[in-house]
Amino acid sequence: MSFYLLAVIALMLIAILDLTVGVANDAVNFLAPAHGSRIARFKTLLFAASLGVLIGALFSGGMLDVARSGAFHPEKFSFHEIILIYFAVVVVDIILLDLFNTAGLPTSTTVSLVFELVGAGFTMALIKLHQTGSSFAEITTYVNEDKTLAMFSAILISVPLAFVTGWIIQYFSRIIFTFLYDKKIVIGAFFSGISVAFISYFIFVKGLKNAFFLTPDVKAWILDNLWYLGFGLVLLVMLSLIFIRSIRPNFNIYKPAVLYGTFAVAMAFAGNDLVNFIGPSVSAFESYLYFSESGLSPDECKMDILLHAQNDYLPYILVLAGVIMMVTLWVNKKLLNVLETSTHLSDQEEVGVEKFQANAFSRSVIRFFIILGKFFNNLIPSSVRRWIDSRFVRDHMPATEANFDSIRALITTMVGSSLIALGTSLKLPLSTTYVTFMVAMGAALGDRAWSQETAVYRVSGVFSVIGGWFLTAFLAFIFTSIVVLFLYYTEWIGMLAMLFLVGFVLIRTKFIYKEISEKKENDKELIKRSRNANTVEFVQLLRGHMFSLVDSMKEIFHDIRSGIVTEKMKSFKQARKKFKVLDKRSELFINAVNLHISENPQIEQEEVFLNVATIQREITVSLGFILNALYKHFDNHHKNFSRAQIEDINLIISKFDELFSLFEKFLSSSFSNELSDNFSYKLTEISRILEEVKRKQLDRVKKKNASSRTNLLFFNNLSEYENIVRLLTNLAMCRTKMSQYF
Repeated sequence: MSFYLLAVIALMLIAILDLTVGVANDAVNFLAPAHGSRIARFKTLLFAASLGVLIGALFSGGMLDVARSGAFHPEKFSFHEIILIYFAVVVVDIILLDLFNTAGLPTSTTVSLVFELVGAGFTMALIKLHQTGSSFAEITTYVNEDKTLAMFSAILISVPLAFVTGWIIQYFSRIIFTFLYDKKIVIGAFFSGISVAFISYFIFVKGLKNAFFLTPDVKAWILDNLWYLGFGLVLLVMLSLIFIRSIRPNFNIYKPAVLYGTFAVAMAFAGNDLVNFIGPSVSAFESYLYFSESGLSPDECKMDILLHAQNDYLPYILVLAGVIMMVTLWVNKKLLNVLETSTHLSDQEEVGVEKFQANAFSRSVIRFFIILGKFFNNLIPSSVRRWIDSRFVRDHMPATEANFDSIRALITTMVGSSLIALGTSLKLPLSTTYVTFMVAMGAALGDRAWSQETAVYRVSGVFSVIGGWFLTAFLAFIFTSIVVLFLYYTEWIGMLAMLFLVGFVLIRTKFIYKEISEKKENDKELIKRSRNANTVEFVQLLRGHMFSLVDSMKEIFHDIRSGIVTEKMKSFKQARKKFKVLDKRSELFINAVNLHISENPQIEQEEVFLNVATIQREITVSLGFILNALYKHFDNHHKNFSRAQIEDINLIISKFDELFSLFEKFLSSSFSNELSDNFSYKLTEISRILEEVKRKQLDRVKKKNASSRTNLLFFNNLSEYENIVRLLTNLAMCRTKMSQYF
């Protein structure tokens, strides 16, 4: 019995960790609209969300039925089997969510829980069928297939519905308000009032349904008297107009509505999704209490209790869970990583370096909608098109660092909450994450935030997130099935191993996230300094980036030489990892230069600055051609270079090493003719060596001393080496032109 008690205690402790991990992922649901619009300080948003989470936790009691009997029939399983099922579910859940948080991808905790429960129940059912020799057709005796099908149906319906609804409502709202909504006070007051009414309806329908502290009569009275919301709407509009006209003329009328929406969605999140984090552990605890009192053996005690479990301690558990989630909002930094993905994909401006790369699918989607858009544009009179286009002009919008304005924030909150309320009233198991994210993406498209310059990347990002949702379901099912099998045959040893695995993953991802965060902070700092720097300061930034470029090239060249000599892919993989950092840094830097030039139109050295950034970008591209060609060649297990070719490569890289060292001196010292002459001499020397190597290679080709594939690779790399030398020469000339600022 002590074994099962320890297992339940471990489950409760993991549930606490799961709460912190899950909140970090789902915080995007209620924080993204207000955070993206910068409508209030982040601490103010956290306060509103914390209050919503704490109150919402009190409304979540009824949702525990999902963990108890939503995905499988507990009365068909013994206590021993139930403990293994819940243990596997909790372990896989916390690992999956933490991995998604680290990657910055919002996923659905509801989907992960349901498919973990289905996977665990399905696998345990297979074990029981095998032991009893029963037919596979009897699997439905154990698994609740109706719930699984309902979840799939809800996904297929909610994703496009949320996207299209957000798109249409945002589009027509922008036509009404344009970006001069602060001048449309009366309309804005009515719009905010209607939004608050919708959100309030969302609270009463979505939240109060599962409030354990309200009697059925009280719930019925509230739902029967929702017409009071209309009266409150009129009163709110009148008070808002009086406040703006008489007290605070410059007050943003949308701010209270957005904060109220943040509170409401946070409340719904806690009320609906709290079960995703503590449901399995609480159910395991209930099972243990019943087993302890039954006097039966673990294999004989059936879990009928989970069909109608009632306990007096549940309110205290819910309050404690709400407090833990509330504290997590303030201390867990990973939620900012997930928030960044949603707000980035909704951004109304070009961000320079996109988080997601374009792919063939996103290009095809954009190509289709461009053709479709041109077709519909031809059906609209040109005068009407010009008038509509004028409603989307942002030139008169005040410059801020917000991803989007308060109109879009309010619409995202209102539409998302209303759709969730509608789904709840229709008893559809909607995912809060799916609805809120897709409404935000649809609103971004309807607001023309996805321009032709950014759409292909944003579409790629949206489908990456959606793909992650389906991946969550697949991984949850497969991994939980594997863990259940492992636990069934290893029991307490397997449980200890799973606990160690959870600890290892959480610690490892913490360090990974720290590296990611530091890199992001460095990128943000570069953009900030580029925007505000004077000429001397910006030249120092350029010089620092040149140093970084040279250091990275030296390391990558050394890895390339090591890989060629040893024929080990490890060296090439190390080189590719370093190159990815260099590639993104050079792309970010050229955007920083463009930003500096646009923010400082009076500077004199803009052409030199742009040349430096462009040259460094071209050097990076050439280095990428060399590295990727070598990586592909050796990864395909083709023949290595001949001994003579390897000697030539060693010579070239050695000369480049000398060139880089001299270039670093050239950068760190004040300008001198002697240093310039030495550098020019080294450039000439390496150019001559490259020509000699090319002639020697031509002789080898004539003598057929190497394979044609290897010869072609060697020639291509020589061309890129020559290109790098030419680009370094141009970079040195730019450095000379900026010598007065060194």
